[in-house]
Amino acid sequence: MNSGPKTPLSLMIAIFTLALTLDMTLIAATSRRPKLESARQGCEYEGALYMPGSKFKPDPCTSCRCKKRGGVVNCIAKDCTPDPNCRKYVVFGSKKCCPSCLEMGCRHS
Repeated sequence: MNSGPKTPLSLMIAIFTLALTLDMTLIAATSRRPKLESARQGCEYEGALYMPGSKFKPDPCTSCRCKKRGGVVNCIAKDCTPDPNCRKYVVFGSKKCCPSCLEMGCRHS
């Protein structure tokens, strides 16, 4: 038997077989995912399911809502516009979104 380098044809067959195996694995994995067949079943956001009309916060700075029809999620990010009169900010805790002003006063350039 020849143990030398593979011929281009055998290499192409090996690559095709690998690609086909990966494709079949992907099809099997996606067919097991739960499907939202109607709007009554809710919304999917980052892998989690939410009831129609429910509100949720994926992080401290974002508020989301699952629309009652269509399985659509609408999210709004909190605006943390800085106060021009604040000289020093700090964020307390991981559940807080916007920083709090520690020191008010005029900013000098």
